[in-house]
Amino acid sequence: MADFFAMGGYGSYVWGSYIVVALVMGGIFVWSVKELKSRQAALDRLKAQDKSLESEAASVGIAQTENQDGGAA
Repeated sequence: MADFFAMGGYGSYVWGSYIVVALVMGGIFVWSVKELKSRQAALDRLKAQDKSLESEAASVGIAQTENQDGGAA
């Protein structure tokens, strides 16, 4: 078993490389999760803002229309 981990004298390079890759991948994962949560929170804020604007427009009597001319925007 010790021979496997030593890898013919190159074990420190091989296992060191594995550790570096694992740390980088772990960092990317943590960053991705934080970024996802941040963007989800921003999306939720935008949805709430849109909903409040829609209710405000409805209370004033402004009709919400989408693409009235029927063509592409």
